[in-house]
Parts: sequence; C-alpha cells; structure tokens
Amino acid sequence: MTQTKYEYSFSFSGAGWMMVYEFGVAKALQQHNIQNKARFIGTSAGSLASVGLTFDNDFDAIVNTVVSSYVPRAYKSFRGPFRMRDYLIDALTKHANLHRYEELNQNPGKTTIVYSSLSAMKARRVTKGFRSKDHLLKTLIASCCATPLVGMPFKLDGELVMDGGLFDNQPLFEDDPEGKHTVTVNPNSTSDADIKPSEHLPPWWTMFPPSQADMYWAYDLGFKDGLTWLESQGLVKLEEELEPQDLVAVTPTSCSDLAWKTETGKLLGYREVDRFVFEAVMLWTVIASIIVVVTSSMTLETKKYITKVSLGVFADLQKHTLNTIEEETPLLCPEEEPTPEAIVEVTSEEDDTVEEIATLNPETRALLQKAMLERARSALLASTRARSATRVARAAPRILRAASLRW
Repeated sequence: MTQTKYEYSFSFSGAGWMMVYEFGVAKALQQHNIQNKARFIGTSAGSLASVGLTFDNDFDAIVNTVVSSYVPRAYKSFRGPFRMRDYLIDALTKHANLHRYEELNQNPGKTTIVYSSLSAMKARRVTKGFRSKDHLLKTLIASCCATPLVGMPFKLDGELVMDGGLFDNQPLFEDDPEGKHTVTVNPNSTSDADIKPSEHLPPWWTMFPPSQADMYWAYDLGFKDGLTWLESQGLVKLEEELEPQDLVAVTPTSCSDLAWKTETGKLLGYREVDRFVFEAVMLWTVIASIIVVVTSSMTLETKKYITKVSLGVFADLQKHTLNTIEEETPLLCPEEEPTPEAIVEVTSEEDDTVEEIATLNPETRALLQKAMLERARSALLASTRARSATRVARAAPRILRAASLRW
C-alpha cells in the first residue's frame, strides 16, 4: 500500500482536564480543513484531539458536555476527580464517532494513538488493527489511563497498559524523530511546543478542573492560539476570524485565577513556579507506578492500605494547591468530609490488575521498580522548590515505607 503524503504533521501532548485547550486548537484547525491534509499523533488527551480531528467530531458539543456535566461531578464529592474513566467513556460514546473505526484501518498513518505498555516497559503506537468500535474505545482509554484519576491499569491485547504520558508525553513521528517538521501542541505555557497557551494556564488545572468559566476560557484560548498559528503560516488573517473584542488579551477573573495569588508565585516569578509545580503535579506517574510495582505480591489488606496512602498523598497535593487561592474553590462540598472508605475503593478491576502484574516475569518487575524509583527520586528532588511540591515530597516516602521499599 502506498504511504499517503501529508502536508502537515501534528503532535498533541497529554493534557488532563486541559484537554479543552487542545480541543480549542483542534477546532481552529478543523474550521480551515487542515485535518484533510494532515496526520496526527497524540498521547492521552492528545489522542482524543487526534481522533476527534480524524472523525470530524463536534468539539463545541464535547466541551459543553465536559464543562456542564463532568466538572460539577468532579467537585461534588471526594471521589469525583477519580471517576474520569466514567466521564471519558460517556463522552466518547456520545461524541467520538467511534463507529468510523474502519477509516483508521484503511488509512494507517493518518492517526497514531500512543499508550504505555507496562508489560514491555515502553510506549506503544497504534495506527491500525482496530477490530471494533469497542476495541478503539479501549485503546483510547489506555492512552488516557492516568492512574489513579482514570482508574487502574488494565489488560489490552495481552499487555498491561496505562497512560501514554508515562513514557511519551509529547510523541513525535518515527520519520521525524527530532520534530523538525511536526507542529507540537501542549497546554503547558513553559513548554517548547509550537502551539501553547499565549496566556497563563496554571499547570495544576491539568489534574483538577478550574471553574466552568475558566474551562470555557481555556477552550477559547486554544482556539485563538490555533488561529494565531494558522496566521503565522499565512493561512488566515486573525482580524477576519475573530471579533475585535476577542483580540484583546483575556485573563481569567474567577477564583481559579491562581497565577497571581500563590505566595511562591510572587516569590519566584510565575514562570519559574509553573515549571516546578508542573513537575510536582506530574508526580501522578510516580504514585501510579509505585502502586503498580508494589502490589504484585501483597495481601489484600496491604493493597488497600497502600492504595489509600497513595491516593491520600495525591489528595494532599490537590487540596493544598486549591487552598492557595483564598479558599474560594474547595475540593469537597462544605457538608461532605472525606472518610477512610471514601478515599479508596478497591474494585474487582483493581484486583484483576494485581493478578496480571503478578504474571510478569521477575526481570520485568525489577526493571519497572528500578525505573519508577529513579523517576520518583529525580521528580521529588526537582520539585522541592515549590511549596506544594515540598508537601508532596514529605508525604510520598510513606508509600515506599508502607511497601517495605528503600531508596
């Protein structure tokens, strides 16, 4: 089969809740039919943007569902933020046009979905071979499986899999390994991406959603930044695409406007604190991976304890970063306090995951353990310059002690 030549190549990174920013960029590309002459590769939320462009998804409808339905549910209870897999399945079922999966098989190379294989300890890239819309759905869930927010790792095509950001958060095409001919999209304003926020987007918004108004603002910002890139390529004129009021720099005005209110931000400068807090927020990979590694040979009670401690550390980070904004956006409803039972629910799916981990050979488990401990050590050391990161750094070793592990 002759390989199709594409005029443009786009890479969408992982984004968490800031998927709405990437969806805004995707909408700008879609409005000018760039998707018809481009190929896409994406990790996690980036895979959703990539498939969405390929299948001509209605990004306005998707964002409306996310903001009006899933954001309130994330705030409703302590367990709300940890039910993103439910939100993901609901959104993909309603809006993603997954019944068109055969189009991916017929045009391999158009769209690449990236997820992580814990069995092979590397990133997997899938461009074809989708057997049904349910198989495509599971592949997208694997790409987005940021433990514990989107559930535990699970088995796909005989391998234990989880979020693609674990090994390859800003994927590049194999025929362009340095990205010289690939347009990168990333919601982190301190990244080196070609399309990134022109206004400040607090990095912790990727892990816990801001207000509904700010979610819509991030979506509009992505759309504007996408149009700005198109203008830089001589494809559009920005003043013809936006109303005059849209050309004015927009700044969030809600209580979620964290950038100008954190004490560490005032001390270090906002770009500096963003960089370090972003590393702290990304400690989910450490927490998730330690859960995966240490639960392979534990009793059920020990597994429950370790998972509870791990999620507790993650919740500490969430609550602390939210409390830096004058306590106007609580993680919990005022009338609802977390209980030990609310912190963790060890489901049958998680038990299945533990059994699957146990089937890995000892060499693979040892490599996984070593890699994740090194990642944990470097991340903790790099993160201690941010106040919220310091709190996580102090708490995270409890996970290791609980599992009888040592640095």
